[in-house]
Amino acid sequence: MSTLQPGQVFAGYTIEALLGAGGMGEVYIARHPRLPRNDALKVLAQGLANDDAFRRRFEREADVVAGLSHPNIVKVHDRGEYDGRLWIAYDYIEGHDLADTARRTPPTPEQSARIISEVADALDAAGRRGLVHRDVKPANILIDADGRALLTDFGIARTENQAATQLTGTGTTLGTVAYASPEQLQALPIDPRSDQYSLACTAFALLTGTTPYHAHSATAAILAHVRNPIPSAAARRPALPPTVDGVFYRALAKNPADRFTTSTEFAAALRAALAGTAPTVALTPSVPRNAPAAPHPPGTTGLPPSAPTEYLLPDYRQPQPKTKRHRLPLILGTLIAVAILVVALIVVLPSSNDNTDKTDKTAAASAPSVNPEAATLDQIPVSPNLPSLANKPGSPVWDWKPDHDKWVDGLVLLGGTEKAVVFGEARSDFADNKITRRNILHVVDADTGKTRHSIPVPIDDYVSMDSCQAFTASESAICLVDSNSREGYTYVTVDLLAGTVSPVITSAGRQVATTGDTAVIISDDGVVAYGADGRKRWEAAASYPETVDPPAPLHGSPVVEVREGDVVTLRSVTDGAIRYRKDMANDLASAGNGSLLWTPLPDGFAVTDGTETVFYDANGRKTSSIRDWQVLRFDERYQRRPGYVTSLPMVVRDDAIGAVNPATGTLLWQRPIGRPHQNYSAGGFGTHVIITVGGGDSAYPIYLVDCYRGTGTAATGIDMAEALGTDGTRLAISTNSFEQLRVFGPDNKQLWDLAAATTTASTDARFVAVGGKVYQGTRRVI
Repeated sequence: MSTLQPGQVFAGYTIEALLGAGGMGEVYIARHPRLPRNDALKVLAQGLANDDAFRRRFEREADVVAGLSHPNIVKVHDRGEYDGRLWIAYDYIEGHDLADTARRTPPTPEQSARIISEVADALDAAGRRGLVHRDVKPANILIDADGRALLTDFGIARTENQAATQLTGTGTTLGTVAYASPEQLQALPIDPRSDQYSLACTAFALLTGTTPYHAHSATAAILAHVRNPIPSAAARRPALPPTVDGVFYRALAKNPADRFTTSTEFAAALRAALAGTAPTVALTPSVPRNAPAAPHPPGTTGLPPSAPTEYLLPDYRQPQPKTKRHRLPLILGTLIAVAILVVALIVVLPSSNDNTDKTDKTAAASAPSVNPEAATLDQIPVSPNLPSLANKPGSPVWDWKPDHDKWVDGLVLLGGTEKAVVFGEARSDFADNKITRRNILHVVDADTGKTRHSIPVPIDDYVSMDSCQAFTASESAICLVDSNSREGYTYVTVDLLAGTVSPVITSAGRQVATTGDTAVIISDDGVVAYGADGRKRWEAAASYPETVDPPAPLHGSPVVEVREGDVVTLRSVTDGAIRYRKDMANDLASAGNGSLLWTPLPDGFAVTDGTETVFYDANGRKTSSIRDWQVLRFDERYQRRPGYVTSLPMVVRDDAIGAVNPATGTLLWQRPIGRPHQNYSAGGFGTHVIITVGGGDSAYPIYLVDCYRGTGTAATGIDMAEALGTDGTRLAISTNSFEQLRVFGPDNKQLWDLAAATTTASTDARFVAVGGKVYQGTRRVI
């Protein structure tokens, strides 16, 4: 039975009562197994237990909220899997959600202003961590017994600048679309200003009793958000001060650039307007050059007659041509049954722009056409995006130093996660005329620069610490703590939360990549897999021909290649089970050198065999294929650290690249790029792919391409450059032996650069990207 019953024990919790249920599962009041308290236990629906997409969404919710600490965000205590069902334990809030509270007793304007201010502060706290909630609405705001507002349900939260993706699917209702931003409904890139729009819709509903746009269907709601003029709150509730409209006209602007800078700024302006005092920020946004204002009757809005009240949504991802044309925004509906109708309706929206220059026209003309199927895909980020790269940083976020005054022989950033980074320190302590060598791993908070743990490396001799690769399913990492040993390389796994290390691991290989809670170490002799606890999971011997090197491992790959002579197998990272097998003895032309031409995906892999590329799921079952395109695989020669799988399979033909939906084999887009395909290499960043085009010279063009749309930017003519990442729009690279940081915008022009600051001789001065942030030496610079 799916629904748990009172008195039933689940994951140690005793079920008290059902709080509520939705498409994704149920929420229960549950008695904690050891503490004298009740928690809110959220349990994934039994029917979705085997659905990888919903499992990822459910797990992402716990990951997102666990990294937030704010009085107006419901806290996560624990999570796990029991009897095949995922669960998350939250604070149990005694009260009701805002939708129910407003139905019972509508809040006063003063109470509404306070609630909006509290939620705005929570959203900005999440935004500072690069998170966008994406589902702000009254039903996801809880009001406790003291009247405090708490934001909950981060189940579809994503990192900043990722596209909104679809709103279709289990549990999605018209109520969700009623509060969604225009950019989210059109699958355009979003940032925290999208949440501000949703919060403004919530405030409008609290103050007037109705959402901004009346609609009886998802299609009508989407069209209203995208096209209709911003309504007057004062007209719907005459008791409101007319100046309230000025606040909503800015917070509900169709173009995110015209909204308030932060949600807190919006809330402060709303509070001032309701109190009858002058707001401290401007209420009239500047009119975008490609968004003419629609007329509005003067005297009813609290704004001057010339103030804009409606914006025809511009495609702010890329410039538009001078001539008027029809465009097809990628509309995200709430029900699959109406998706085709929505697209058909939105296609008639005009986009007028008579002031763009020649550069704008060139950029628009080169943008690829996108198959509408792309809008139906759940966009999968493979790594965290960098914070905004729009402006050159004036000073480091922090500069860390060891908590002692001893002589340091060497100090290097080894790696880490979004939450913590690891510095390796080698130092010499002098006492009693003796020199004692100490090697230490320092775990440092990525946000504050404060030392969490200082852990002695369990090796006493001189060692050369090299790198740490983070496990993607936990706050743990596997660290290469001695790369000079003649007997092999030495690793330990590190729990970054507890500050503990596993027993020493000795391996013949130094190529390491992680997937979930498993790390694979690859060498010419074979593959060995270890868990986050440092225990060996499985191993397989290998032997490669002299002309073939072991392939570079990729973070997030569900399979790893093992070769024994002519036989190539792709094995499950988790347990070593064979998912694909091919005898290369009579097929040496498949990749030009006897190598298997394949690439991993987040949930499977792709193999090119002759003229056909075949896509498989993680269990080795064929899902689709495409002809006359080859997979674009990662080449480790252009990266210092292992890369990530790409969100979608990239394919190449002649001098063109494209992306494929592996479930259907549909080519989603294609575009010309650079040089012949045998010189390409690719690695995933967020929902983008960064492609390096090698050649006979030392300058390698680097392209940043959105996996789902094909749009992007490029850095060209740069010697010895490496991609550091993207904020979703701009590209960051390191050059000149990794001691210079350069950032390029969508127009392929360099926006700014940053030279490495002077460091001591014992500190690595290179720019390195770790966990969605950029470091140089002991400093976090972005």
